[in-house]
Amino acid sequence: MPITPITADSQRRFPRISGHLRSHLPQSASSWFKILIILTGLWAYHNSFGGPFIFDDIPAIVTNRHVHHLWPLWDVLTAAERGAFNGRPLITFTLALNYALGGVTVWGYHAVNLAIHLAASLALFGIARRTIRMRQRLPEGPGTSGAAEGLALAVALIWLVHPLQTASVTYIIQRSESLMGLCYCAALYSVIRSAEAAHPRRWRMAAVVWCGLGMASKPSMATLPFVAFAYDRFVLSRTEADARCQRRSLFLSLITVCAIIGGVLPFITVLAAPEASFPYQPVTPWAYLLTQTKVVWHYLRLVVWPSPLALDYAWPLSTRLADVWPAALGCVAVLILIGWALRRAPVAGGLAAIAVALLALSSSVVPLADAACEYRMYLPLAPIIALIVLGAWRLLGRFAPPSARPRIAAGLLAVSVVVLGSRTIRRNADYRSSDAIWAATVAARPDNPRARLYLGNALIDAGRRDEARAQLTRALQLKPDYAEAHSNLGKILEQQGDLGAAMRRYQRALAINPLLIEAHNNAANVHMRLGQPSAAIAAYHRALQIAPHAATVRYNLGNAYAQQDRWAEAAAAYAAAIRDDPTLAEARLNFGNVLLHQGKTLDAIAQYAELLRQQPAHAAARRNLAAARQRLTSDP
Repeated sequence: MPITPITADSQRRFPRISGHLRSHLPQSASSWFKILIILTGLWAYHNSFGGPFIFDDIPAIVTNRHVHHLWPLWDVLTAAERGAFNGRPLITFTLALNYALGGVTVWGYHAVNLAIHLAASLALFGIARRTIRMRQRLPEGPGTSGAAEGLALAVALIWLVHPLQTASVTYIIQRSESLMGLCYCAALYSVIRSAEAAHPRRWRMAAVVWCGLGMASKPSMATLPFVAFAYDRFVLSRTEADARCQRRSLFLSLITVCAIIGGVLPFITVLAAPEASFPYQPVTPWAYLLTQTKVVWHYLRLVVWPSPLALDYAWPLSTRLADVWPAALGCVAVLILIGWALRRAPVAGGLAAIAVALLALSSSVVPLADAACEYRMYLPLAPIIALIVLGAWRLLGRFAPPSARPRIAAGLLAVSVVVLGSRTIRRNADYRSSDAIWAATVAARPDNPRARLYLGNALIDAGRRDEARAQLTRALQLKPDYAEAHSNLGKILEQQGDLGAAMRRYQRALAINPLLIEAHNNAANVHMRLGQPSAAIAAYHRALQIAPHAATVRYNLGNAYAQQDRWAEAAAAYAAAIRDDPTLAEARLNFGNVLLHQGKTLDAIAQYAELLRQQPAHAAARRNLAAARQRLTSDP
């Protein structure tokens, strides 16, 4: 049947339908641009939903007992174990919600991360659009005010699809960075609206609430009051006195919220779990500052040329000014230039100053565990992109004819989004498996021993032992006292049947680091294979004294008890392993087997059924479930 085109006559014949469609379609360019932002984000991250839990995802989500329940809420909000992200209750709460809705089904975590990133992009679009429309402090370039919507769209789209953002979006646990970024943008947007609204009280309250939520996500939110004041000073107010007078109470409220939450949360975490340790890097503030002079320039290079990207840098520390003086001199020159620009070109200087402020906590004198991490550029990338977009628009205004300027700008934006978005899609593909992301990291940072260690681990899990041995050997060449690499080489030897050499590797690892639970666990496994369950049980208990919630150790302990026919103790060990890691399939399978042996058939059936829900293709669980049901029907 031919399709009848919609004509003016057909619209007159169906006025109710056409009117209904018009009433439900966005009427402004801003609304269409928001839809475009969402669709572009879905395109750039469409292949990110299947990536597994990696690196810090494992201790922070998979084996983190605090996020495996929603009640008691206190336990969720005060998570304080290794990898549980101390003092970030909003992050652990959202992870607990994810777990309550889908367990460890990974796509749900990726979906929430992408939703956060899209919301932050929309908030950034609102900030940029309203800022560019304020002609008070903008350069008087031709067409700047009328192009507010398009320029804001360019800022939001490029920020949305830039490959640097994958470190905060595709890498699940860095939700802490993206959620803090959303709260930051929403708070700043509320500050802007409070300056425009006839009754600003609601917007000021919203800014304070968003600030509090951001502080509950990550301490980097503490820079918001100063960024908001700078924005007010250079964009909203004509003088510094105007900024102080008009919104003084708002800025004081923001500072108070940051001070209270920033001071109370770490105290509550320690109070809830005094044994929790806070990781730090034993480096002086001066050495960290020297190192950051090179790291910052690396970040800026990645803004312009985002390749290669690395999940883990293991950036070497610099201890002498002579090693970094060109980078340090460049940083000082940039700071002087920003100070000059704040007086002569307030918008450009203000954007650059905001970028510096956003990086200040992680790239200054405060030593952090890792000197360089790409996710730290999540928010600082926004003012840098805004600076580039506005600068490009000014250049077009100077060299392009007015009639061609919009078409050239649209073309440049389309090319930028397609190129950057395609690179983001390729980067998401690196996250498809543990061995893929670590192989990409080793390719980017070949002298990173930790990356080679994790690549070796992933290759062991994939059964590629020779490749794993090569990676672990190289890790030891880079770091001879790397206890984890010795332990994992022992694991390969154990798999190959050379138990004596494996035990020597484990003993070497424990001599370097007596607290390495993996080496204790692996040495106990060797005792098991040698027919020494009592020695194995003692070694497992030593490991559990170091890490009471190590699920794999609990599982292996259950196996040792089962070998000695200590069924009640085996069942308790398996149950504890499942509580700490509900995805540990073999622990659940063996737990069901022990329950079946104890005559608890219904409980065993429940364990087999849950395992099949998680892994429908698990043959042993299906076979044992059938046997348990048959026993249930045959028992009198």
